[in-house]
Parts: sequence; structure tokens; C-alpha cells
Amino acid sequence: MVKTATYLALSIKDKTIALVGAIILFTIKQSDALFNLCCAITAVQLLPAGIYITMNGKIFAWVKVVKDKQRGEITAI
Repeated sequence: MVKTATYLALSIKDKTIALVGAIILFTIKQSDALFNLCCAITAVQLLPAGIYITMNGKIFAWVKVVKDKQRGEITAI
């Protein structure tokens, strides 16, 4: 997701884009996918132009996150 955000940031300057992911697949009961999607929809309506990553109810500017492979989540830097 961070690589995708980097690519988008280099090529799109005038749009608000929120990338979204989920720890648990949407098709599995008690998935966090729908909640994360709603956070992304809210983010693009409220934030200025830029690339954002939304996960676990948090919104990050793309340049301020890394993927923590051990924990399996996106974390702020």
C-alpha cells in the first residue's frame, strides 16, 4: 500500500485519495473492512488534496507511515 501511495503521490497532485486496507477479509464475519472503507470515504470528503492511507480507524499522510511486517499493520513514523 505504501508503494502504491508513493506512485500516486508522484503522479497525482490535485486530488484527495485515500487508500484503504483491512486486516480481516470483507467476506469474513467481524471484518474491519467496512469500517475502514467508511473512514476512507470520510477522509476524502474532509481532507485537502493529497494521498492518505486509512486503516484501523486512523488516517495517515502517505509519507508518515511504514508497513510493520511483523505486526501486519501500517504504523506511523
